Amino acid sequence: PFVDDIAVAGFKKGNAVPIDELLTGRLTNYRFGVIGKGGDEKIPFIYDAINLYEGVSRKDFLPVKLNNKWGIVNYRNQEIVPFIYDYIKTATAGAIVQKNAKYGFIDFKGNELIPCEKDRIEEHESGMLQVTANHQTYIADKKGRKIEF
Repeated sequence: PFVDDIAVAGFKKGNAVPIDELLTGRLTNYRFGVIGKGGDEKIPFIYDAINLYEGVSRKDFLPVKLNNKWGIVNYRNQEIVPFIYDYIKTATAGAIVQKNAKYGFIDFKGNELIPCEKDRIEEHESGMLQVTANHQTYIADKKGRKIEF
């Protein structure tokens, strides 16, 4: 599928992934990359997965999985966030990250704003974060500071 002018595709032994397999996630032994509408390769086909479907899509901030860890590259395939996370979901002002079953938050430069110490983090519809830690849930800003109402 195309996002803006970019297509994400997977290949296995030189064959493109059928779109129904790409969308259902029933993939094994495929490598993913990104091609432009003109057919030029934007990101090489070396990744285990590319996450365009959860969170906020940004051309310069693409979550990719390599060797069972998630990191973030831009569309020049330059690493922005190292491949150290178990999962990454983009958000309005950065990304929610998971490491060792705990959640944190990073900005678009990869700086850790909230360490991976929380039980759960979700982006609230207001753009704030809904944070759960020690059996308590609260609304926080992107730096983890509790918002009082």
